[in-house]
Amino acid sequence: MTIIEAVILGIVQGLTEFLPVSSSGHLVLGKAILGIEIENITFEVFVHMGSLLAVFTLFWKDFVVLLKGVRSIFLFKFGGRANSEDEQGFKLLLLLIIGTLPAAVIGYLFKDSFEEAFHHPEFACVALIVTGLILTASKMAGSKGEQISKFQSLLIGVAQIAAIFPGISRSGTTISTAMLMGVERNQAARFSFLLVIPLILGASILQVLNLVETPPASEEIMTLIAGTIAAYVSGLFAIKWLLAVVKEGTFSRFSYYCFAIGGVGLIYFLLN
Repeated sequence: MTIIEAVILGIVQGLTEFLPVSSSGHLVLGKAILGIEIENITFEVFVHMGSLLAVFTLFWKDFVVLLKGVRSIFLFKFGGRANSEDEQGFKLLLLLIIGTLPAAVIGYLFKDSFEEAFHHPEFACVALIVTGLILTASKMAGSKGEQISKFQSLLIGVAQIAAIFPGISRSGTTISTAMLMGVERNQAARFSFLLVIPLILGASILQVLNLVETPPASEEIMTLIAGTIAAYVSGLFAIKWLLAVVKEGTFSRFSYYCFAIGGVGLIYFLLN
């Protein structure tokens, strides 16, 4: 993979990680169209880390709240007294843990099966069409202005399992699920962005452990860095754009794009 190709894939990943069009699906299609062969998912993990840095940059206040939630645990353990901000942080931390567990457990148990799907662009095309259907269903959502409960967080987490497959949008699935349960739109988007943190961190830690045993070649390091930076910059743009789209109530319009890319891609790969 050249640095130019890494930058292109990094931009694609950063944009599609947060837009409801599936970053993993676009990476699979991008590699197939460019003719890039990658034996493992190291590059995917690195560009996802670039996207994670974008979340940290734009939602640093939420991370401060989460840190206060962690602090409340230690205060409780050692007999201290938590204030209202600590309790708010603990509640948010608990919701994220509940929402993360389903996909984390299933992803770990069936890791090889999910990785195999990354080698089949036709599968990603079909999954993109499914994402389009999920986004279309979000039109039926009637926001009741609800805050996310523990049970709703669990259901969002269960829905997120499908997004492990390339082509199924994580943000599209989680935001649509939350909206269909009556969660306020901006709250649904914010929770979806924060929910990506544990999954990317978990996958990154596992991959880093593998890299310690088999470190990448020196020429590969430059492509990893280039892709990560590209994903970070494009991720910043994508988050701001999606927040504006959700606020306007035009979230479901991304379904047209998913139908088009999935359909055209499927025809392309079946004919070649």
